[in-house]
Amino acid sequence: MNGWERVREHVRGKFHVAVDEPERLGLLWTFPETADKQRQYIEPVSAFGIPHVLITANVATPQILRAYDALLHNTQLAIGALCIHDGFYLLKVVLPIDGVDLAVIDRSLEFIAHEASRLRTKATPKPAPAPYYE
Repeated sequence: MNGWERVREHVRGKFHVAVDEPERLGLLWTFPETADKQRQYIEPVSAFGIPHVLITANVATPQILRAYDALLHNTQLAIGALCIHDGFYLLKVVLPIDGVDLAVIDRSLEFIAHEASRLRTKATPKPAPAPYYE
């Protein structure tokens, strides 16, 4: 079994997979602090000719999250990076497949999904409170 197949089988057995394609898995997460679902993908990629997995999670559009705030937040991430792709901010992390402990993949999936959800909730404008009248 090659590295991607090993990772794929592990993710399929441990997490709720919403999209199951040979070259991509999609996960849906829910967190107590948000009402929406967090989408996330994991797929095989090659970096410097070496097999890796790419984990991405959608965050927000650039209209919702200012570039300055995104760059500032990027410096505070423990793993991964905030980037723009196809008009959306994404959180992503790339990990080598060969020799990676599957627990590292699990923690990366969980961290990226949770952080993307938290950042989107923080960035989304809240309605102004109603004025208080006596």
